[in-house]
Amino acid sequence: MTAFKLLVKLLINQILIILICSQCNYSHKKQSDLSQKSFSAIKDNAEAKIEKRIPTRILSQWRGTNRDGNYPDKNLLKRWPKNGPKLLWQYDSLGVGYASAAVTTDKVYTVATLKDTSYIIGFNHQGNVLWKKKMGLEFMDNYPGSRGTPIICDDYGYFLTGIGVVYCFDIKNGNIIWQKDIKKQFNGRHHASGYSENLIVEGEMVFCTPTGEEVCVVALNRKSGDLIWESKGGEKNAYANPILVERGGKKIFVIQMRKSIVGINISNGERLWKFPMESDLHSNTPVYKDGYILAIDGWRGRTVKLKLSEDGTSVKKVWRSYCLAAEQGDVVILGDRIFGADVAEKSFNCVDWQTGKLLYKITRNNKPNRIATVSADSLLYCYSGDGYFYLVKPLDKKFKTRGKFKVPGDKKYHYSHPVIHGGCLYVRHCNNLFVYDITDHEL
Repeated sequence: MTAFKLLVKLLINQILIILICSQCNYSHKKQSDLSQKSFSAIKDNAEAKIEKRIPTRILSQWRGTNRDGNYPDKNLLKRWPKNGPKLLWQYDSLGVGYASAAVTTDKVYTVATLKDTSYIIGFNHQGNVLWKKKMGLEFMDNYPGSRGTPIICDDYGYFLTGIGVVYCFDIKNGNIIWQKDIKKQFNGRHHASGYSENLIVEGEMVFCTPTGEEVCVVALNRKSGDLIWESKGGEKNAYANPILVERGGKKIFVIQMRKSIVGINISNGERLWKFPMESDLHSNTPVYKDGYILAIDGWRGRTVKLKLSEDGTSVKKVWRSYCLAAEQGDVVILGDRIFGADVAEKSFNCVDWQTGKLLYKITRNNKPNRIATVSADSLLYCYSGDGYFYLVKPLDKKFKTRGKFKVPGDKKYHYSHPVIHGGCLYVRHCNNLFVYDITDHEL
């Protein structure tokens, strides 16, 4: 009987050992499976965050990389021949409008307005039309034709028509991806000459300014056009174009409205600050430099320099100058000097960035010309509203003209902004797009 009990005890122990081992194997397998699932989830989450943080590449946008009119090209001609730089190619079927060229490493894009309809056109760098795609109706009242220059990203391009329709198109073929009538959807109100905004893209958002009574700025999903956020409205738009600045860990959408300049947090649409302007006509792009914002206050209120707080939530006036009354055409800043037109004094001026005081100026023809101004290789490229294009070298106490030529075509409305890319100068004037070689080939 004792032997039998011992045998039973041994069998029971053996069964318990088997059960324990099985349970351990199951627990280990379960833990392993859970660990594997957790690892996969962490990996997927990390990859999603990495993908989300990869910035959208902007291949071309209004007035260059920083939207300040300064282009990075070097080794450019320091003087032009008597009749101007060599014309490489031109296109003569753009109809009416003011959209500039959007230039990337392999293509050139612009907007044509034929009769009452806008088309997006893609060229190669030899001037051959790759495709031409119909978009939709365009603004045809005061100063008829396209206004918005396309902004070109990794895969898509975007522009806003004068009647308030945003188009997203495929940069490979011009096909429309989506379109949205922001004037209709957000009860927008445009100025007498329509919407003139050149859009901004950041990450997965494209920003535009319908300026309705309820809505000022909206952020749309750039791939679908769906609304992400809207900021409170109340004020009408101007002709100015926005910029994007980063301050205190915030990215801030800055735009001049009819009677003010405002800053909006792009993460949620919250208005951070608002500064009153004296004029009610703003056609120039603000410029950001080292924590300060320069805003052209029409041709009556003149120019104001604002200091942006460290956290980006407020601005304070540094100075107001009566030496830069640019009606349109914008200004450029080189070092501590600001260059731009003053239509009130009928001059082109150099103004001190620190004080707002006039350093020197040049007057031509005694006319209040609008002058679209950009810069590259320490030179100023000045496209006057009367059709003359000047190459100007700013010296310590004066301007030195290094060449000029007359842009062909109609004598009026030379308002499109020039573009410099790859040693070439791109000039849009109404029906024509001209491309000039400004590279110094002897260097």
